[in-house]
Amino acid sequence: MTYLIGEIVFCLVIAAVIGLGIGWLLAGFSVAAREREWRAQVEQLNQENHALRSAGGRPEPSRNPAPGAHAKADDLRKIEGVGPKIAALLNDAGILTYSQLARASQRKLQAVLEAAGRRFRMHDPATWGEQARLAAAGDWKALEILQKKLKGGRRKPGG
Repeated sequence: MTYLIGEIVFCLVIAAVIGLGIGWLLAGFSVAAREREWRAQVEQLNQENHALRSAGGRPEPSRNPAPGAHAKADDLRKIEGVGPKIAALLNDAGILTYSQLARASQRKLQAVLEAAGRRFRMHDPATWGEQARLAAAGDWKALEILQKKLKGGRRKPGG
């Protein structure tokens, strides 16, 4: 009987050692992948930092200011999916009016969000241009109808 208990304990110890070994290997791969991701993010932040420093500590102004760029800023928060913080980011990027937002490329809008950090990357500016065109035209009724089909600036399923 003691012999059987000894064998069971021995098997459990061997199984635990094997499990720890497999876990260590898997965790090592996961840590290495995370480390590569972090290094890439650090490199990207270093490049952004260098660009900001060479621009005098301020983001570069828009290279092609739109006509009326010095016009009064619109309340971009009226665009579904744009809250006060994103509106401030857009303003800092030189997007002050609905017309400017309507003309901004999807790539530029996504770059503004990416540059702002991880918490802004989840936002999707896919409908912002469409909404901004309606707002710039003063078509508030059509904008309201469109926004009923959106949630957080994204089209609702089946919307």
